[in-house]
Amino acid sequence: MLCPICGFENSKFNVKCKNCAAFLQDQVYVLNLFEILSLLFVNPSKGFHKIILSKRKNFSILLASLFGIAMSLDVFLLR
Repeated sequence: MLCPICGFENSKFNVKCKNCAAFLQDQVYVLNLFEILSLLFVNPSKGFHKIILSKRKNFSILLASLFGIAMSLDVFLLR
């Protein structure tokens, strides 16, 4: 991700530019469970990107548990 101010190449997970400290994207402080769940079904890459950017990953354990349960059910039901 290029900084619009100085043109420095940053990682897509950086919120601020490493060179000039300009904001590259919005910060996510707290996750909304229902918004994240719907986003993970509609656009998983955007949902996981939002989880990675969040300061407080309060629902990430719950989401990982639900995903693990769903995957194990799929494995056992498809046999």
